[in-house]
Amino acid sequence: MKLFNKRETEIPQDAIARKIAGKILNNQRRIANKINDRFKNVPARNLIVVLAAVSASFGIYCFYLIINAFFKQ
Repeated sequence: MKLFNKRETEIPQDAIARKIAGKILNNQRRIANKINDRFKNVPARNLIVVLAAVSASFGIYCFYLIINAFFKQ
């Protein structure tokens, strides 16, 4: 005698995955819009200078790590 039957109304995995992906995309879009609103009044030249500085910093740090790996004492 079965007292409890398994319910047949389970949600398919694809529907769950679509729901999660939709929430992630909505959050990404919301964050991107906030960043765009914040930086739309900044001159392009300033953005290029900041990008170059950050890129140079990471490049120098990577170069330091490579040199340190070969000549570690």
